[in-house]
Amino acid sequence: MPYYAPMVVLSEALLLKDNRVYYSGVPFSGIALFSEKGVVTRFQSYTEGETSEEHQFPYQQSPSMGILDDLLDEYWESYRVLEFQGKPYTGYVFVPGPNSLISDIECYVDGKAEEGCCQHFSDSNAYSDLVISKGNIQHTYSWNSPDKLSSYRISAVEQLSSIDDSGAINVYFAGPDNTISTLNIYKNGYQLFDACGYDNDELFSLADLPSLEQYMGTGPLSIELFNVPPEDFGQICKQLSEWSIDEFKISDMTRDCLNTLSQHKVPKVKELVAYNLIDITEAELIEFKEQYFPDANLKC
Repeated sequence: MPYYAPMVVLSEALLLKDNRVYYSGVPFSGIALFSEKGVVTRFQSYTEGETSEEHQFPYQQSPSMGILDDLLDEYWESYRVLEFQGKPYTGYVFVPGPNSLISDIECYVDGKAEEGCCQHFSDSNAYSDLVISKGNIQHTYSWNSPDKLSSYRISAVEQLSSIDDSGAINVYFAGPDNTISTLNIYKNGYQLFDACGYDNDELFSLADLPSLEQYMGTGPLSIELFNVPPEDFGQICKQLSEWSIDEFKISDMTRDCLNTLSQHKVPKVKELVAYNLIDITEAELIEFKEQYFPDANLKC
């Protein structure tokens, strides 16, 4: 899967030996950041110690300027504003950590990060998280290594008073081929598929539910529907009818859910898991399962 999050280090931490570039004693793969007096002058990509194609940070904003964080003047008003040379800052901010590893990359516009993005690297293995905000939509990416995207989340960022009414889609990846292992849709998350598209080939995005099939492998697949509204539940089940699902989890199981499942059959399910039976009994659920999911195990 071509979604990378390479480690970023300050150029002075690299050592040139036998025409190869090393970091901490091993050939370097990642991005070197060159700067003069705290102002970033250029980036250079390396693979196994040798120069490689230029890396473009897949961020929403692409300001040309980049500085190290110690050049910033910071002050507080009703919210945080970052200043550089007496003006609200627009550009990248790189925060060096131990061993000259860049631990945080932030993108500011007019001194604020609300409409920008931030990426945090946990350690030199490039475990990282990238958060991109577009209006009230937030995209969150997590990597277990530079070339292993472990999860993607899209959520609606609402006011605190209404956050319980918002929704989210979570996609988790696993296995040697880094394919989808779990799809989780929470509350009104299905409506977010319209907002999933992201105009950048370097970032994972979802056009619609069927588009996920291209990222599926031969490993186990779990589908989780938590508190999904009835109208969205029907649309989801209709699109899942041909999927091979190892575990199908449904929370707040109601009689309406059973009616929908009987109309939009999802026959290729190995295990049906029901949480919180609302207006049906366990006996009714077992009877339903025997009729519509005869080959599946049942947990409730």
